[in-house]
Amino acid sequence: THTHTHSTTMSSSRLICAALMMLMALGASPGAALPAESLAEKVRAAALEDYFEGMTAELAQARVGSDGVPELLKLLEEPAFERKDNVVAMLTYLAKDDATVEALQQALFKWTALDLSRTPRSSADDRAMLLVPHALGHMAQRGNEQALAALLAMTDGSSSSS
Repeated sequence: THTHTHSTTMSSSRLICAALMMLMALGASPGAALPAESLAEKVRAAALEDYFEGMTAELAQARVGSDGVPELLKLLEEPAFERKDNVVAMLTYLAKDDATVEALQQALFKWTALDLSRTPRSSADDRAMLLVPHALGHMAQRGNEQALAALLAMTDGSSSSS
């Protein structure tokens, strides 16, 4: 009886191993039955993390990627999203399109309007506001003329009241 049980266990193990090898050969992974995290969930999770060493192009690409830019723009517009600083930092390295430049300018305008109305802003929003010129500079460096024009307009000085 012991030999029969041992041989049945061995046969079951071989069957499981063979099935796993067939799945892997077909390109499936053993955990493939689990639902994949959506792009929106992945981007939101990445934007909520703390990046103590700062953001880099490599890190933004690895955590979000260029495909995540539309999701980042949605988070930038979401009033209750609390880590807009990370959103702007990631957009710095991932985006270079005119729509992102416009979204950053609109966000900066909103944050400035809050400042003028003396409405309290979160420290993350303060950091995000300070990162917008940095982001526009990177986009201008990558060839976006609208980002360059926005930066030049910010530094023009003709709109300041003295």
